[in-house]
Amino acid sequence: MLTFLPKNSLEQFRKASNLYFLLLGIFQILPPVTTTDGQPTVYLPLSFIIMVSMIKDFFEDFKRHRADDEENNRTVQKYSLRTGVFEYDKWQNVYVGDIIRIANKQRIPADIIILATSKGGECFVETKNLDGETNLKPKYAHPQLQTLYRQLNEKELPYNLFVTMDFERQNPLMYKFKGSFNIVNENKEQPKEPLNYENFLERGCSLQNTDWILAVTVYTGHDTKIMMNSIIGKMKYSTVEKLMSKQILWVFLFLLFECIFASTYYNVWYQRNVNELQSYLNIDQNAPENNSFYNFILRFAMWFLLLGNSVPISLLVTLETVKFFQAQMIQWDKNYLTFDRPAAVHSSNLSEELGVIEYIFSDKTGTLTQNIMKFKSIIIDDIVYGDIEEQPQQEIIDEKPFKEKQRIVSQNVDFTDDTLYSELVSEFMNKKSAKNFSNNDHIFLTLLCLSLCHTIQTELVENIESEIQYNASSPDELALVSFAAEMGFKYIGKEDNIMKVYIKHSKETLKFQIQQIIEFNSTRKRMSIVLKDQNGRLTLFCKGADNVILSMLQDFDENDSIQKNILFEIKKQLQEYATIGLRTLVLGYKELEQKEYEKFLSEYNRAQSILDDDQLRESLMNQLEEMIENNLQLLCATAIEDKLQDKVGEVIADLKSAGINVWVLTGDKIETAINIGFSCKLLTDQVKRFIIDGDVEGQVERQLAKVTNYINDHPDEPLSLIVSGVALVIIIHNFKEVFFKVALKANAVMACRVSPKQKQEIVNLVRRLTGKITLAIGDGANDVAMITQAHVGIGIRGLEGQQAAKASDYAIGEFKHLRRLLFYSGHESYRKNSNLILFNFYKNQLYIGAFFFFGFSNGFSGQNLYDQWLSQIFNVFFTSLPIILYALFDEKYPNSNYMQLVQDKANFLESRPDIYREYLTKPIFNLVSFWQQFLWGLLQAILLMVISFYAFEPISPHVHGQNSTYLEAGMTIMSAVVFIVNFKVLLLHNTNYPIIVYINIGSTTCFILFFLLFSQYPFFESFDLFQRLYECFNYYLAMILMLTVTNFFDLGRQRYNYFVEQYREQQQNNPPNQLEIEM
Repeated sequence: MLTFLPKNSLEQFRKASNLYFLLLGIFQILPPVTTTDGQPTVYLPLSFIIMVSMIKDFFEDFKRHRADDEENNRTVQKYSLRTGVFEYDKWQNVYVGDIIRIANKQRIPADIIILATSKGGECFVETKNLDGETNLKPKYAHPQLQTLYRQLNEKELPYNLFVTMDFERQNPLMYKFKGSFNIVNENKEQPKEPLNYENFLERGCSLQNTDWILAVTVYTGHDTKIMMNSIIGKMKYSTVEKLMSKQILWVFLFLLFECIFASTYYNVWYQRNVNELQSYLNIDQNAPENNSFYNFILRFAMWFLLLGNSVPISLLVTLETVKFFQAQMIQWDKNYLTFDRPAAVHSSNLSEELGVIEYIFSDKTGTLTQNIMKFKSIIIDDIVYGDIEEQPQQEIIDEKPFKEKQRIVSQNVDFTDDTLYSELVSEFMNKKSAKNFSNNDHIFLTLLCLSLCHTIQTELVENIESEIQYNASSPDELALVSFAAEMGFKYIGKEDNIMKVYIKHSKETLKFQIQQIIEFNSTRKRMSIVLKDQNGRLTLFCKGADNVILSMLQDFDENDSIQKNILFEIKKQLQEYATIGLRTLVLGYKELEQKEYEKFLSEYNRAQSILDDDQLRESLMNQLEEMIENNLQLLCATAIEDKLQDKVGEVIADLKSAGINVWVLTGDKIETAINIGFSCKLLTDQVKRFIIDGDVEGQVERQLAKVTNYINDHPDEPLSLIVSGVALVIIIHNFKEVFFKVALKANAVMACRVSPKQKQEIVNLVRRLTGKITLAIGDGANDVAMITQAHVGIGIRGLEGQQAAKASDYAIGEFKHLRRLLFYSGHESYRKNSNLILFNFYKNQLYIGAFFFFGFSNGFSGQNLYDQWLSQIFNVFFTSLPIILYALFDEKYPNSNYMQLVQDKANFLESRPDIYREYLTKPIFNLVSFWQQFLWGLLQAILLMVISFYAFEPISPHVHGQNSTYLEAGMTIMSAVVFIVNFKVLLLHNTNYPIIVYINIGSTTCFILFFLLFSQYPFFESFDLFQRLYECFNYYLAMILMLTVTNFFDLGRQRYNYFVEQYREQQQNNPPNQLEIEM
C-alpha cells in the first residue's frame, strides 16, 4: 500500500486527460485568470475520476500481489547442510546450488538439473504452464548422477566427494540447455560429462507419474526461463477508441482556435471602447490591461478555463466503466457456458471491436474440429481394413465375443470391420505363441509397432485384463495405442526401461528393452524407437507423415510387381483418406545389426557432447538420425478421424453471410484441408477453387498468374484459394503483393502446412495491407503468435492446454460461441459505445457552446454564465448514469420486458448476419457522424442561448419587479441542457425498462436538488437563484420552448435520415430500367 499510492498517482498523471485537467485547476487558482474566485473547482470531478481509476487499479494490483505471495510462499523440501536432512522451506528461499526434493504432482519452483529419480533415472513432467500442452514429457537424470545421488534420498553423501557443474548464463531460449559436470572423489577428478535439455526442468512444470526426484537449482526468480519469456502483452485499443482519441485532439485544436478568436475579439473590442471602459471601470492608463499582448494572454487563459470542458472529462472514465461491465456481462452470460465454464475476458478494451470484424483467421484442429481422434481404418500391404463411411452409434459390450460385434466403438476407436481380428485369431490358432511370428508377418508386426512406437505413459497394473488409463503426448498416439489394445495387443506400461505388451490371443506378455527414442518434432515430422526383444534382436519402429516416411523407404527391385502394387495401393488409399478429411500416418520398421547400432550410438553421443557449437551439434544429430532411420520396410498406413465441432458449418456460413472473410490456417495437407473446408461450408461446389502448391518460384508465379487472369476476366465471380506452406514461403519473399491482391478478392482462403510463424505473418500482412479489423481464433500453443497479432484474439479452451486461452483477449469453450460473441455481444457493444461517444461530445458542445456565444454579448471578456461548482459536477453527477445504463442494458431486440444482468437465452441478432453487415458498410461512429453531432450541439447551443436571453432580457419577468441577471439566463440554459440530454438518452433506448426511466428522472432530480442546495449559501454563484427562477413564469416558458425546439429538430433529423435510408434501399432493390432512365 505504501508503494501503491505514489506509483499509481504517477501513473494516473501520465494520462494526457488527467494532466490536462490538472493544468486547468492550476489556471483556476491564478488570480489574474481565475473565473472561479481562485477555487480549483475542476479538481472535484478530477478527484472522483482518479479515485475510481485508482480503486480499479488497486483491486487488479491486489490480485496480482496475492498471486505473487501465493507463489512465493509455496513450500518445497530443501537439503540442509546443517542438519543433513531435507526440510520444508518456502520457494522464495530457494537459491542457486540448493538441492531440492520434489514429490509426485508438485510444481517445480526453479530451473533445475535432475540428479536422481525414483524410476531409475527417468521421470515425467507436464508442461501445460509453459507451452499449453497437456501431454507428459519424459526427462532423465544423467546415469552417473543417478547412481551417485540416489543414495541421498536415504542417507548422506560422503564428505570427500564433490560435484562441480558448469552451465550457460541465464537466457530466454526455451527448449535449449547445455552444461557439463565432473565428479571429484578423493582428489581424483573424473572427465567432464555433458548435460542437455533432457536433464533440465523449467520452473512451472509439474512432476507426474514419478514418486520423487532430486535436483539442483541452476536459475531462480527472474533468471528462470519462464520469467525471462514473460513479457507484458502489448496493449490493444479498439478502432473506435483510436478514432475517438484523434477527434479529441481535433476538439482540443478547435478549443485553441476558439480561445484565440475570443482573445483577439476582446482586444479589438477593448481598443474600440477603451475611453468608456477606462472611465467606467476606473482603469489607469498605465495599467497592464492597456497592453494588448497582456490582454491577449490573460483572455486566452480565461477562455481556456471557461471552455476547458469541451474535452469531456467524464467520457474517458464513463467509457472505461462501461467496457469493464460489458466484459463482466459476457463472463456472466450463460449462453457461453461449456461444461459449466464461462467465457473469459482478458481485454475489456475491445468489446466494440467485435462488432466490426471483417477478417477471421482460424486454426483447424481443435478449433473447427473436436481434437478427439478416433481410429477409423488401416491398410496393411494392399488390404484395407475398416469402413471409412459414417456409421450410426451403437452400444458395445466387451464381454461379448468379437464375432458378434461388427463395430468397435470406444472413446478413441470407431472401427467397423471384423476381418482383421478374425485373421489374427486364425494366425494365433496356428502359431500358438507370439514367439512363432516373424517379421514377414506384417499384421502381427504392424500391431506390435502400434503398441510400442509411442511415448505414452501409464502406471503398471496388477490385473492386466483391467482397463488402463493412458497419458498420451497427442490424441493421435492415444487412438493408435487404443486400436492396438482393441485388437488384442495391449500396452500395459514401462518399468525400468522395459516396455510391456500383453497379447490377449496367446495370454502372454512380451517385453522390449528401450535402446533409443528419437522424438517427434515439427521439422522431422516422425518419431522412432529402437527396441531389443527377449531374443536380443534390435528393431527400429518409425511412424510419421506420409510424405516423410514414404521418402525413406528401402528401394526395391523395379521388377518386383508385388511391392509396386502394395506401394501404389497405399498411396491411393492415403489419397482417399485425405479426400474425406481423415488424418493419415505411415508406419515402417527396420531390423538393426548390433554393430550398426553401436556405431550409431557412439557417434550420436559424441555429437550430443558438443557444447560450444549448437548449430554443428544439431546438424550432426539430424544426419545421424536420418542415417539410422533410412531404408525402412513399409508396414501400413492408418486413418484417424477428427470430427467437426458442433454447428461449425452453420456458424461459418453465417459469418460469410455477414460479409466476414474467413481464412483457415492449418498444418494439415491440402487434400485434408479441402475436405474439412467442404464439411464446414467454407468451400462450395458453386465457387471456383484455385490451388497454389508450387515448390519452385516459376511454378508459383504461373499459378498466381492463372488466378489473376481469372479475376480480370470474371471480376464479379467468387473464388476460393488454397495455398501450401512451401508456396507461401516463396510468395512472402517474391510475390507478396500479387498474392494478397488475389487473396483479398477471394471469399475463402485456406493455407495448408503452415508454421506458427507463417500464421502470424499472414495475419500481419492482411492487417497492414487492408486496414480492416482482424480476428484470430485457435486452441493451441502454436496459435498464440497469430492470436496476439490480430486486432482481436480468441482462444478456445481445448485439449491442447490453456496457452491460447491465456494469451487471448477472449476465451470461449467452442467455435460456435463465436457467432454470439460477434453478432450479439460485439454488435450491441459497437452500437451502444459509438452512440455513447457521440452523445458525450454532443452534450458537451450543447453545454459549453452557450459559453462561447454568450461572449458576443460581453465583448468576450470571459464572463461566467453558469455556477462554476455546479458546472464542474455537471458531467459526473447529472448526466453520466443514464448513458452508462443505456450502454449496458439497452438491446436492439430484447428477450425480456425487464432489465437483465445475466443473459440465459439466445438473441434474435444471432440469426441475422445481415444486421451485423450493416455496421461494416455504414459505421455509426466515423469522421462524418462525429462532426455532425459536434456541430449539431453547437447549433442547438445557439438556440438555447437566444431563447433564454430573450425570455429574461426585455422586461423584468419577476413578480416583484427585480431585474434579471445573466446568471438566471445561464442557469436556465443549464437546467434545459440537463433535461434535454437525459431525455435524449431515453430516445436512444430501444428498451425503456421502468427502472431506466426512474433513474433517468432521478438524475434530473439530482440536479434540481443540488441547485436548491447551492442556492442556500452565499459563497456559491447560484445563491438565491433557485427561488427566483422557480417562481418565474418566463423560466417555465423558456424551458418548454427550449425542450420543444431541440427535440423537434432531433426528431425531424431522425425522420429525414430514416426516409433517406429507405429511399436508398428501395433504389438498390429496385433499380430503374433502361426505359425509365431514357425518359
